[in-house]
Amino acid sequence: MCGIAGEFAFQRNQVTAATGGMISALRHRGPDSNGHYISPAKNVLLVNTRLAIVDIGGGTQPLANEDGSVQITFNGEIYGFAALARQLESRGHRLRTRCDTEVMVHLYEEYGEAFVEHLRGEFAFALYDRRQHTLWLGRDRFGVKPLYYAESPRSLLFGSEIKAVFSNPAVKRELNRPFIYSYLHGLLPPEETVFAGVRQVEPGCLLRVTATGVESRRYWQPRFAERPDAADARVPAREFVEEFRRLFAEAVRLRLQGDQEPGIYLSGGLDSRAVATQAVRLSGRPMKAFTVAFDDPDFDESARAVETVRQHELDHHIVTIPESGLASHFVRSIWHCELPVVNGHGAAKLLLSGLASQQVKSVLTGEVADELLAGYDLFRHQALIERVRREPRNPALRAQMRQFLSSVDLLSGTVNTRDYAEYDRVVELFGAYPYPALRALKLGGWIRKLLSREYSRSICDFDPLEQLAAGWSSRPLAGDDPLSATQDFLFRTQLPGYILNCLGDRMEMANSVEGRVPFLDHKLAEFAFGLPRSLKVRDGQGKVLLREALGQSHPAYRVAKQAFFSPAATLDLRNGKSPLNRYLDRRLTEECGIFNSARLRTLKHALPLLGKGSNRRVRCEGLLTFAISVHALHELFCTNFNGSMQRFERPL
Repeated sequence: MCGIAGEFAFQRNQVTAATGGMISALRHRGPDSNGHYISPAKNVLLVNTRLAIVDIGGGTQPLANEDGSVQITFNGEIYGFAALARQLESRGHRLRTRCDTEVMVHLYEEYGEAFVEHLRGEFAFALYDRRQHTLWLGRDRFGVKPLYYAESPRSLLFGSEIKAVFSNPAVKRELNRPFIYSYLHGLLPPEETVFAGVRQVEPGCLLRVTATGVESRRYWQPRFAERPDAADARVPAREFVEEFRRLFAEAVRLRLQGDQEPGIYLSGGLDSRAVATQAVRLSGRPMKAFTVAFDDPDFDESARAVETVRQHELDHHIVTIPESGLASHFVRSIWHCELPVVNGHGAAKLLLSGLASQQVKSVLTGEVADELLAGYDLFRHQALIERVRREPRNPALRAQMRQFLSSVDLLSGTVNTRDYAEYDRVVELFGAYPYPALRALKLGGWIRKLLSREYSRSICDFDPLEQLAAGWSSRPLAGDDPLSATQDFLFRTQLPGYILNCLGDRMEMANSVEGRVPFLDHKLAEFAFGLPRSLKVRDGQGKVLLREALGQSHPAYRVAKQAFFSPAATLDLRNGKSPLNRYLDRRLTEECGIFNSARLRTLKHALPLLGKGSNRRVRCEGLLTFAISVHALHELFCTNFNGSMQRFERPL
């Protein structure tokens, strides 16, 4: 796992990026070594900071083919690469190392741009073909690994993190105000970032960069439409369960590869316990497990994690975070994730990865099972809405809806509604009705009350849903399956934009730890995309297939979904003890220009008066956290970037 960066200049001798600045910005991603390549014409720069896990002594990057005409800087893991290496050698290629990075340059020689279709894993790369003077920027199918870029008339700059792009002072550092407005509605446009002019390579896409410009090409996309055989009730469920078990075991086995033993992130939930169970079975030895614990019992899952530790005799390590302990780490987490947040759980993951980094260089995680196998409460809610829509006068369904809404809160991701909003318009925009559209419409009604007058005026004609739909893929959502439509929407927006960022790669790599995500093995995922709905949500319970694959005797079989959230990072704001208070300062608020300073103060003073766990309190905490994170981003990146680099990064 590594950090990658560089520049493609559209004319000769025009590379302007400072190699040292890029390396300093990404050193936390790769502390073991660093290197760079500059093309003979001085118009292409490739930079790498390396976290050595595979072929520790021989995998220094950038890395080239035999004659140096193809160069690559790579971040991630290619699973099963040894078999690919043998195939390439049988065709006459000569490999000097035993690392996955070198396999990629020879795959490119063999297959051209289609080489990416042969890759299985989590990755981002920049590959330069000197003969064709073409740079290829690529990202894995799901966006596990980040890759950003910024264009100018002169060149294209890219990096694993935006701070590597911003290390070039020629790039403007400004907030992307329309993006923030969309984000306040719970929407994350796939290519956009919180900074104006900085974009991200979409998951499953290649960017072809030449002297004439930039072209995006999609090589893969999720397809959630139910397979004909899956829809057939005569197909025994056990056949799906057995195939899932096989693919899941293979996904975990591949992610145990490397010259150093990986660890496991272990919560009390179903997903990480399933990964731990499978990993121990396959490794045949006790493994290191890492758990975050909170003083607040409403958020703490460590007791359930201990059940799995005892079951598999794991070497268990716990980081316990006191009630007010997140605030002091919150700004550092924002520096690393480069995104506004509504909860302090990213800071909690930052502390967890810090614990793991003392023992291992990689961890297996249970992330994304909820998106893949419909585990969130919002899927149950949508299923109920669909049933009520078909039978609006059914009193039993209405009663179920009331019971459901009384049992969940905003932290579950659901909104308090019994039916769709603006159904026909949303279906016309997207081809189906994804649940996040409902959430966006419900949020939109009161968001404007918190915004500054100038900001409200600037976005008065901006409709986040219509803007997102206008840039949507040419393939619409699956029109006949609302649950699949929601999964598709999440996979293209929230998953790469948030979950895999501030709860995944960025918080792990901040402490030089590589995260591996078995549930996002693309062969496993492609199988799951076409599952019958009854193996996703049944009788008000999600992730049915995973539960059946584990078996009813497994301790986690009946564990209810508990989303990973932390206690609020906004504690002690009113009494002035929190280090985050300064990010609600009137001067900073007005300088940033997004929020109304007086209304933020009102929220701050109202917060301790609201009932703990109530929807109003959760909403208030989320809004204050979001505002603080926006103001922190503005200060860290837009007004004091060099000072932030000195504060958080080690110079070259």
